[in-house]
Amino acid sequence: MTSVLNVDTIADKAGTGPVALTKQHAAKAYANITTASTIAINGSFNISGVVDNAAAQTTYSFTSSFTNNDYSALGTSGDNGLIANFPQTDQVPTTGSIRGITVTDASTTADPASQVNSAMLGDLA
Repeated sequence: MTSVLNVDTIADKAGTGPVALTKQHAAKAYANITTASTIAINGSFNISGVVDNAAAQTTYSFTSSFTNNDYSALGTSGDNGLIANFPQTDQVPTTGSIRGITVTDASTTADPASQVNSAMLGDLA
């Protein structure tokens, strides 16, 4: 027999809020941004802001920090031929932020005309 569970909200044990993600391996931060002329955050989780550092270089700040700087980060670009690198090759991620860069196959920086997507996985502080 097949069962179906339909709910509107799953609350914590006290019934006062949502269930927190603990001991799970879900993305702890993500962002979808546009960098065409100015930085625009189209959608995000645990991202307090994105700063335009230079052409094709952005820093993502986290609302809640990671426990250490050994978390995993990945990114994609919506443009053919562009690669989103997280962290930027010459930058060390910190618990509170990470710097990313978009490059061509020839390692030349280039702002994407469309979007950059990123996700960070690890343990939050």
